Amino acid sequence: MLFSLLPGLRQLRAPLSAGFVWLVVGWLVFAGQIPLPGQEVGGIFRDIYNLSSAAGAASGAAAATFAAYILGILSVRVTKAALSLGGQLRHHSPPGSAHDFEGMSPSKAGHLALQDAVLQQLEKRLATDGDLKAKLTETADMCEISGLDNLGVRRTLFTIRLQIESYVDQLEKDLKNMPLRLLGDDADRGIYGEYDRRCAEGEFRAAVALPLAVLAIVVAVRVSPWAVIVPAVLFRDAWRSKTEAADVLAASIRAGNRQISSPALDHILAGPLELRKGWIEDAAKRRYPKAMEHYAAQLAAAGDERGAWEWYEEAAKANNGPATAMGWLARTLHRGGQTVEADNWYRRAAAKGDPSVTEIERWRRVMSSGELNDLKSVLAGDHDARTRGALAVLSHGPTDDEVAEAEQWLIEASNSGDNEATRVYAARLRQSGQLSAAKAMEQDLRSSDGPEGGRK
Repeated sequence: MLFSLLPGLRQLRAPLSAGFVWLVVGWLVFAGQIPLPGQEVGGIFRDIYNLSSAAGAASGAAAATFAAYILGILSVRVTKAALSLGGQLRHHSPPGSAHDFEGMSPSKAGHLALQDAVLQQLEKRLATDGDLKAKLTETADMCEISGLDNLGVRRTLFTIRLQIESYVDQLEKDLKNMPLRLLGDDADRGIYGEYDRRCAEGEFRAAVALPLAVLAIVVAVRVSPWAVIVPAVLFRDAWRSKTEAADVLAASIRAGNRQISSPALDHILAGPLELRKGWIEDAAKRRYPKAMEHYAAQLAAAGDERGAWEWYEEAAKANNGPATAMGWLARTLHRGGQTVEADNWYRRAAAKGDPSVTEIERWRRVMSSGELNDLKSVLAGDHDARTRGALAVLSHGPTDDEVAEAEQWLIEASNSGDNEATRVYAARLRQSGQLSAAKAMEQDLRSSDGPEGGRK
């Protein structure tokens, strides 16, 4: 308690303790080589004993204390450097990061407290930032998440769309700059005292752990190997105490302590938003079916057919999977010749209401299997089947919209060089009284049938 009340004396505690342990280690290792008073025959030991005798016991104790302090300072520096290097290697972080022993690396609970503080700041910003609200609404629509007025839903959307971990990392890096801000208010000095006590305990245990480790090795060689457990426990407790100190600050930040301010918190409230570039992929990996479908569409557009297939399949098989993903699977399977499995997905997509396949189910009752296969091929993107698909639709008394769609297929096939499509469409034009247009197509057809014709 005395050391806690007198910071100046407390600063001496760690190096002095470490230094005295080093002196004990030195004595145990080299005692047999040091002559006792009266046994020395000359040299440095005689001079030391003479000086000690002349100065007196008090001066000797002071000299030993000074030597211990110098040794302790060196030991503390070496220990901190070793612990910092270990933390950086463990977390793959650079020097000066939160995982440096001189930094402030909170526990998992402390990390969550900082994350909660970030989300609280975003909640404040949402009340006045229309752009942030629009982005949350877009994310909710993309993932088919409802209930934007629910706090839990909003926080989920924040974590999907924004770089929450980047904000938390900035807060962790700034933790070591926050303690002194607590000293400005008497009400907050208790928080500072709790933080400082844990931090001091961590530094003390770290300081004595290295010399105790060497001492334990000496004792283990002479007495018992179990002695090495003590420094290992101290090293662990040193990190734990520093972590607990960081957690005290993290808890105060989450509680909205007005004295613990940070540029990172100010940035969250008013700075440019740190958006996630791959947020749709992240939403897909969180198993939102609609997001899976959107991510699959992105992969398909990028030419990653295998990835698109995997995510469309995941979306279609998920609970509440989108019907359009089922329709995509059906068309892809049909295009690949897997008609039986394709039919299964066609039916499931139709039952879920996918408009791209419901017409197939309606035509299934009136078309032959061959006609239905041609129609599926057209809808699956087979351009060579457009004329056959159009004839299949037109031969069964379709609605005006279906006639228009079938004629569009004929036009596309005709423009691609399909003479059969040109003949059929020209005949339909003639039947509808559009004689000039029909004659133009028939003239074009005769030209293509001649010696110089390029279409078949």
